[in-house]
Amino acid sequence: MFRIFSALEANGLKPTLYLHQGGHGGPPPRAMLNRWFSHYLYGVDNGVENDPPLRVFLQESEAPRPHFDERKGRWIGIPEWPSKDIKMEKHYL
Repeated sequence: MFRIFSALEANGLKPTLYLHQGGHGGPPPRAMLNRWFSHYLYGVDNGVENDPPLRVFLQESEAPRPHFDERKGRWIGIPEWPSKDIKMEKHYL
């Protein structure tokens, strides 16, 4: 994922990553998509080019259930990728 993000930046594009814990790459929220498409397809000056390059869904803790129709949580923006707050850790089994 980071190689694709870096390659897009190297070619003058402004990529945005959406990271969440649901399924296999479910879509970002429609409001975020609408801002992006409105700007890049229709020329709407909505400031989307100034949005953070990384959006992460922080999921709230919930009691286990067989199925969740919707997960509680919130989207946060991270100003750079990779984030300086990321630390490598070794975990042993």
